[in-house]
Amino acid sequence: MADHLPAPDGHSRVADKGIHRVSCLNACDLLCEPHPRSGQEWSASLYRRLLAASTGPVAVGIRTAAIRDRLETAGWFIAHEDGNLSEAREHCWPALPRVRRLGIGVGSPRPQIVLVGDRCTRHGQLPFASKSGTWLLLALRKLGYDELSVYLTNARTPRGARQTRQLEQLAEAFGTRDNGGPVWAALGNTADEVLKSAKIPHGKACHPQHHRQFKHHEDILGYAKRLRDAGLPEGPWVGGKLYTRHIDSIPLLGEPYSIRDLSNRGLPKPDVQAGVQQKTVDPVKRETARRAFITGEAPTITSAAKLAGLHVDQARVVARAEHWKAERDEHQRRVTEEVKTRAERQQAKDVADSLALAWKATKLGITDVVERLLAARGEPNALRKLAQKVEAGDEKATPLHPAPREVESLARVALALEGADIEGLTADGDRLANMPLQDLARETLRVMNEQFGE
Repeated sequence: MADHLPAPDGHSRVADKGIHRVSCLNACDLLCEPHPRSGQEWSASLYRRLLAASTGPVAVGIRTAAIRDRLETAGWFIAHEDGNLSEAREHCWPALPRVRRLGIGVGSPRPQIVLVGDRCTRHGQLPFASKSGTWLLLALRKLGYDELSVYLTNARTPRGARQTRQLEQLAEAFGTRDNGGPVWAALGNTADEVLKSAKIPHGKACHPQHHRQFKHHEDILGYAKRLRDAGLPEGPWVGGKLYTRHIDSIPLLGEPYSIRDLSNRGLPKPDVQAGVQQKTVDPVKRETARRAFITGEAPTITSAAKLAGLHVDQARVVARAEHWKAERDEHQRRVTEEVKTRAERQQAKDVADSLALAWKATKLGITDVVERLLAARGEPNALRKLAQKVEAGDEKATPLHPAPREVESLARVALALEGADIEGLTADGDRLANMPLQDLARETLRVMNEQFGE
């Protein structure tokens, strides 16, 4: 990677000729992230921070206390705007030159933990830049670790050659535990063998890909427990509040922090085609075109470019580099799932409302039968209620002298409830059919109240 120096949350002038190029990032943009359910976009926001941490950053002009706490906990130096950033960088990251020369991983040059996997599938791919990496990063969050204080690497090159010597040199650069060095953990058998050959003290846990595939029932918490059992202590943010700014979509950052997903899983490179350079694209127009294409407002890259006022060739180059089509597919999937979830919830609500109305109607009907039967026997309260209903215009509010057909109808109601396995109406059919109508109605009403409430 090029020699970048992120100066978050401030755009100070750097006059030090020893710094070849300075990349100024806003801390809020660097620390923002979508919900973990967004998948690759959430992982991409974390890998942006891993890439930024790899450069040996210095923070300038940080005024928000929560941001200062997070960066200082990760080991970042908070410099004054008129300070010498080169000296601050050398003081903060003494191992940076050696770590950068080795170039075998990504993350903090002064980490709290070092996680070693097996190997990447191709040259230039970031360690753990996959779904298993998302699984690992989620587990680290559960353990209380900020990715700004983590270093990720692999035991082998993409061609399969072991990196024993390089890992030995990396351990020398980071220092031992007695001297404030990191805790090492091997994720998988191959990493364990290589670290043993390099004589680096470490713990061992299964690879996140293995756990995700074969121990999925244990979930993220289960993998976090396995990492803790492997010797990783709880991080500084366990049980605490790690500052993050939650957003729907991660903002546009400059190279090499412009990744939005891990579909390529490699270090991003400026895309050049037909003389069009990505750095000349107006960021506001680029974001307008991206949102229009992803949300479906513009069905094609060409229409999105015209909508945003971009050159079509520029838009195509940017779309390929930032994987707009993959983002659109993910957006459509999320929208479809949300619509399906809302429909299922509405359907369940409609069913519940229908059952409630049916229960209310049944209860009112049986209550009316009981009152009319009691009125037929001359009970004063029942007669008074019927008289009130008659005054209100209810012509059917008369004492009930049941005919055989009405007795049979109510008995069938009771038998249907008994057939529905409502607890309390479990007597045999003959007894229910021969029960006096008034007792049958009261028994049915009592059981319904017990089962479904008043």
